[in-house]
Amino acid sequence: MHNNMEMKTNNLFRLITLLIVLLTGFSCVQDDEFDIPDTSVLEPTISGTIIDVDAVLGILTQSELDGDVDFTFDGDSDNVMVGYVVSSDEAGNFFEELIIQDAASNPTAGIKLLIDVNPLFTKYEIGRKIYINLAGLTVATTNGVAGLGIGGGSFIEKIPAPQEDAVIIRSAEVGTIVPLEIAVADFSDEFENIFIRLLDVQFNRNDVLGENPLTFAAEDTDEFDGERFLESCLGGGIIVSTSTFCDFKGLILPKGRGTLDGILSRDFFDDFYVMNINEPANVVFDEASTRCDPDFLECLSPSGGGTIFYEQDFESFTDESDFENCSLDQY
Repeated sequence: MHNNMEMKTNNLFRLITLLIVLLTGFSCVQDDEFDIPDTSVLEPTISGTIIDVDAVLGILTQSELDGDVDFTFDGDSDNVMVGYVVSSDEAGNFFEELIIQDAASNPTAGIKLLIDVNPLFTKYEIGRKIYINLAGLTVATTNGVAGLGIGGGSFIEKIPAPQEDAVIIRSAEVGTIVPLEIAVADFSDEFENIFIRLLDVQFNRNDVLGENPLTFAAEDTDEFDGERFLESCLGGGIIVSTSTFCDFKGLILPKGRGTLDGILSRDFFDDFYVMNINEPANVVFDEASTRCDPDFLECLSPSGGGTIFYEQDFESFTDESDFENCSLDQY
């Protein structure tokens, strides 16, 4: 009798334990189904004074006219700059920087924000409207273009990663960035850090038409950046600069002709203009199109079917007067 009671008690205990496990598991499943993180971005309330990118550039210009190379906003400043992101580090051609322009279309000003965060595209995708808290930040011309960062002088430092959320505020708005169409002849400081489009362009024939066409940035001679000359069929050209650390560095340059979208900038030493693209899709060339290379003649043999029409070995010349009196009419 005692054994039967003990067995019933053990069975009852096992049954209760099983029910608890089942109920606990069901409870967890239910929680997982409804506990979805909120990834939406709410429109922030900005309490400071909102200014645009052009105003920040104007402050820098005034500072330079006064003989200073930079301007640092007071730590108590309530100025907040607003703009749209036009760069992406997803493909690796930008690193720890955001390029921001004042409007999604028809922009008039752009600036570079240096920040020690990687990657950035996951939070600040192309077209994302953002607000920059300028308190304590320095604006200066760095590597030829206007930039925002920490410190002073022409080589400002990146904003430390722990300050990211205090400096950058995301808007809920993601605009459609429309490239600004300009010609190479129109390049000037006012278009720096702006997403532009060049029409009717091609890479130099020496880089793309030979037996060994060049890559964007994977040649033995490429250090830090691959620099490839892009020609405009309307005249002039510009260097397309691609990081040797980017994902598409090994792609062969397209040999056709078409449009190229990118951000107008300056080379590291501020010697010339360069274009930086976000991804290969920014280069839209028709491989079957007729290139606009200039006509040239290749002489395989002397003119006139091999007949020499003039020859002079200068052995009979004794002084400079012989050269002065020499003319083709004598021969």
